[in-house]
Amino acid sequence: MDAPQQFPDNLPFDPAPPTPLTLEESLRLERLERAAGEASRDPVPVLSLITNRRGLVGRTVDEVVKAAVQGGVNHVQLRELDLNARELLTLAEWMREVIGTRAVFVVHERVDVALAAEADGVQLTPQSLPTRVVRKLVGSQRLIGRTTYSLNDAVRAARDGADYVLLGPVYDSAAHPKSKLLEVDTIALAAQRLEVPLIAFGGLNQGNLAAIIKAGAVGIAVSAVVMMAANPMAAAEALHNEIEFARSSKKS
Repeated sequence: MDAPQQFPDNLPFDPAPPTPLTLEESLRLERLERAAGEASRDPVPVLSLITNRRGLVGRTVDEVVKAAVQGGVNHVQLRELDLNARELLTLAEWMREVIGTRAVFVVHERVDVALAAEADGVQLTPQSLPTRVVRKLVGSQRLIGRTTYSLNDAVRAARDGADYVLLGPVYDSAAHPKSKLLEVDTIALAAQRLEVPLIAFGGLNQGNLAAIIKAGAVGIAVSAVVMMAANPMAAAEALHNEIEFARSSKKS
């Protein structure tokens, strides 16, 4: 019988690297860790696409979203305000199939459609149902985001239980022509005060997003800059790369 193989005691221990968090896991964990004073890991950067199929010529919204996800979009908000519940559900179910698990998929405001389409969550507005009510409906396994337009509203949304907060608009955009623009300093202050991930929106593009990321936002939400781009995948990739560059510059 062969003697058992002997190993030296001083071999270096090389632990397996931790499995990277998905965006959905990151959005859930950051609230818990920051509330406990244990936020030690960097949150997953967010590039969120807000859909708007109106104005698309020669292609469908699902084709654009599929290309955008391939380019780096990791959060998709289905926001098609002109569709009735049945039409929206049909589109949501198709979008769920197209996106799969490659991006977080949420439905704008319609909790019923989000549940029926098995979306990852729902995006609420200031006029939506209270977060505590929505939480009872969707449970703890689905994400609740809240879109806000002021620092106070953002703080309140986080306090009331939103998993993440959208705050803006920061720059002029056709989607928010009458909204008061927020300064970058407001984004920075919100990032310091919120115990949940902060995503900025409003007129953001490759040329102006760096200041937002350096101010503390984990990412940005965009629409036309990707939806209307000649090449949505390339547009998304350019934004994704700029976010990563801004994050690395912030650390150095």
